[in-house]
Amino acid sequence: MARAIGKQITELARLYTEEQKYNRTNGSFDHKLKLFENKYKRIKLPEEVFIKAFPVMLKGLAEDHFNNNKLSKLLFNKACANFFEGPNYHWQNLDK
Repeated sequence: MARAIGKQITELARLYTEEQKYNRTNGSFDHKLKLFENKYKRIKLPEEVFIKAFPVMLKGLAEDHFNNNKLSKLLFNKACANFFEGPNYHWQNLDK
């Protein structure tokens, strides 16, 4: 089972281009999350492993934020909310 999940996550990673990944400066997190949703539905990734696959859509500052704040220990929805309400949210407001 774990091997099948790993294979699905690898398949998900292959569906991404670098431009589609979220890095805090290249578009809205909401838009990048919709891309992630479309891709995980395409490969039929089970909901219970979304948090394991989540880093596939991140790069740069966003990936650092995910790792430094140990977001992998949260539920998927809580980890996503952290990008809206956490430091990224404040960075976006400062950028404006």
